[in-house]
Amino acid sequence: MSGKLARFEPSVWLNDFAPHECMAISSDSLGFGYLAAENGLGIALLACIVGNSSANLQRIPFTIKAPVLPLWLVTHEGTRKLPGVKALAQYIRTQAQHKAADFGGSN
Repeated sequence: MSGKLARFEPSVWLNDFAPHECMAISSDSLGFGYLAAENGLGIALLACIVGNSSANLQRIPFTIKAPVLPLWLVTHEGTRKLPGVKALAQYIRTQAQHKAADFGGSN
């Protein structure tokens, strides 16, 4: 990854794993990386829940420990107590717990 995401921990890991001279294209967009990989234009470092959702993507097994990032649910102080926001936050928490294996993945 390049641009704004170059210092993002997964980007640093990927750049160490596959040196820049090995990359034909690079982007500062996670969405572009997903679309490029899904269309056969290389590899992308994706959250398990994203990669597992596409029949066109295949997990690449490797022995190097990949970065694990926490999942954050952030709300604005002025809206977090609104019933709709509370309900949505609870729904997201429940889904994340229910689909914990999809979030965790494995190498």
